[in-house]
Amino acid sequence: MSASPRRKIALLLFLLTLLFPLQPSFTWAGQKKSPVQNTVILWTDRSQLKAITLVTIKPGQKTIGIIAIPTTTRVENDHPDTLEKLYNLRGRQGLTAYLEKRFQTPIKTFFCIDQRALFLASELIGPITMFDKKTTMLDVFEGTYTEQCFDLQVEIRALAKELLEPEILVKIPHLIWIFTTHVETNLGPTHFLTFYHTLRGGGPNILRKEALPGQDYITGGIKYREVAPEAWTQVLKNVSRP
Repeated sequence: MSASPRRKIALLLFLLTLLFPLQPSFTWAGQKKSPVQNTVILWTDRSQLKAITLVTIKPGQKTIGIIAIPTTTRVENDHPDTLEKLYNLRGRQGLTAYLEKRFQTPIKTFFCIDQRALFLASELIGPITMFDKKTTMLDVFEGTYTEQCFDLQVEIRALAKELLEPEILVKIPHLIWIFTTHVETNLGPTHFLTFYHTLRGGGPNILRKEALPGQDYITGGIKYREVAPEAWTQVLKNVSRP
């Protein structure tokens, strides 16, 4: 995945706000208001875990914190030895439980999206025009359609203009089918709208993104990232500050 988690998440949340308000079968699992809303986003390519992201929002605070977590991060006690292998062995729930322990915070909501969802949605939508250039939605998400650097908010609005054209709107039922087939989540329409309206109201500057800090090394031909115990909670504080 060439696009940064910050950019890709913002575009994805925007796209889903167009779809899931029309899908009442989705319900929000968080029945009680929490002082902090933490959501783990797992990017997959079929059974392979490609990337892990933690998104954190404090109610009443116009900040969306984003932490990119390498799948090569070494797991405490070395069994299994990386987050990717932990996911393969214990699934989303096992991985989330471990992240809760390391970040010392509850993670009540999740979002799992397969790369094929973006591919199929892009194929269905067909060519779109971004800043006078013909491209595809998939290339917009991957950031490969242009070498020019656009403001994220400007880019979202340009994408919105394209996706709200009548010839695209008639395809929404098929788009919903694609995402309900290739997306697993306990987030509902209210959450998607909250993400999007927070982003739209505050602009891209409210997105605070950091990578989980650590030391990368290779042993036995396998790449690992060693993360100090205190680094987990510190990076969460960094992206959560007002």
